[in-house]
Amino acid sequence: QIVAGTGDPLNGLITATDRRGLPVGRQLMVTNKDVFGPRVGFAFNLASRTVIRGGYGINYFWGTANNVGRKSNPPFVASANIQGATLSNPGGGAGRLFPPNVNSLDIFNRQPSVQSWSLTVQREVAAHTSFEVGYSGTRGAHLPRGIQLNQADPVRAGNANLRRPFLGYGTIGYNENSAVSKYHGLEASLVRRFSRGVSFEASYTWSKSLGHVEGNPLDSRNKNLDFGLLDLDRTHMYSFNYVWEMPFCKRRKGAAAAILRGWQLSGITAFMSGLPVNVTQPGDVANFGGGTGGQRPDVVGNPHEDRGQSILRYFNTAAFQQVTRALGIGTAPVNPVRGPGLNNFDVSVFKNVAPREGMRLQVGAEFFNLANHPQFEGLGGGIGSATFGQVTDARDPRVIQLRAKFSF
Repeated sequence: QIVAGTGDPLNGLITATDRRGLPVGRQLMVTNKDVFGPRVGFAFNLASRTVIRGGYGINYFWGTANNVGRKSNPPFVASANIQGATLSNPGGGAGRLFPPNVNSLDIFNRQPSVQSWSLTVQREVAAHTSFEVGYSGTRGAHLPRGIQLNQADPVRAGNANLRRPFLGYGTIGYNENSAVSKYHGLEASLVRRFSRGVSFEASYTWSKSLGHVEGNPLDSRNKNLDFGLLDLDRTHMYSFNYVWEMPFCKRRKGAAAAILRGWQLSGITAFMSGLPVNVTQPGDVANFGGGTGGQRPDVVGNPHEDRGQSILRYFNTAAFQQVTRALGIGTAPVNPVRGPGLNNFDVSVFKNVAPREGMRLQVGAEFFNLANHPQFEGLGGGIGSATFGQVTDARDPRVIQLRAKFSF
């Protein structure tokens, strides 16, 4: 609680009309003018049917460094954390002032950048068919992230607002460009260009994505605790797409030939590893005073034991134990388990009819998830919740769609 008439309620808060002497313009942040984004690439014909290609580049983007969050700051909006309140008296008394929650950003933010590089070898292995294998990588630096700048001192006891480094404020949602990411991938593909009514592409990727995950970190004073598998990481990805124009009865006449010719079969087959899932526990046993990322439990076993054996216990839930010790931070890393993978078959069958020159009628059917295989997704990661370790959702079952298309 703040004593009325003391202090400056707008201390440290800047607006476009009151920048308090900081060296920034109306955009309320320093403009980066020293970014350097080179790009270079090469292709070398190693042999008559073999080509080596490579490249490197640095790209920049704006990120999320904007002032939208400041619209909820005083003097525009007032918000506060109230502790020890009751339903009959939420404010704890008339005329009481509480530390406001505010939003801010680093006005000296570095420009977010992503370096990317690749090296591939491609060889023609047959007529109209080539095989390619290569390595690609990226590294992101100064990526946008949010932190709780006014995290309470966990060692001290008592009201969180009395343990914060910036007294007079509650939580301070702070945007800064400090996150990093890394990606390394082995990529292979076999491609046949369309010839004699057939084309296909089979591709496989074996990769790993690491970095600071999105959202506020668990401990704003030790942000690397939230470095681990990124939310979109998939270890294995395989896809196969194809088009086959059936060659039956192309030059024959008659009713049977008219029915059998002009058919086309195409589809996409995909197999992918599941996405990482974070495991968290409720409460503030770490005594951070709120506003931080989800707190994590201890790991006391192998989370991957019997993985995928049941949708009611998709991973080993007994491998996690809720932290109860004072000031405890669990030993579980960020995103320690992986959800269900994907195996899907989409197929389409069409017949092309040309009523007259310059016109084409295409009729047929599309089958999504042709095998009607269960495509589970969503996994309960909250320890202590009713859905902990359970599959919570599924993709669509088989869907059949009839289609007619007339071109002229």
